Amino acid sequence: GNVIMKQGNRYLSATKLIIARDNHGKIESMQAMGAPAYFYVRPEPEKPPIHGQANTLYYFPKQDKLLLIDEAELIQNEDTVQGDHLIYFI
Repeated sequence: GNVIMKQGNRYLSATKLIIARDNHGKIESMQAMGAPAYFYVRPEPEKPPIHGQANTLYYFPKQDKLLLIDEAELIQNEDTVQGDHLIYFI
């Protein structure tokens, strides 16, 4: 229904969240779904935050990679990138 996840400088809001773990219990991937699912991250304190949204978000922590699918949008500073499929390396 209403998933909120916060971890350090990262925030995620979605309708549904699926977390896949490896044999050691570490997160391999996360799939967030919503209309849209939303994320926010501030990679470094002195740099501006990055916001994004899409109907489906995949996060792969080992690669620090975010995949935004379906009505994807990524915003940093005054810059906005939109598309059906975006890949962002945090």
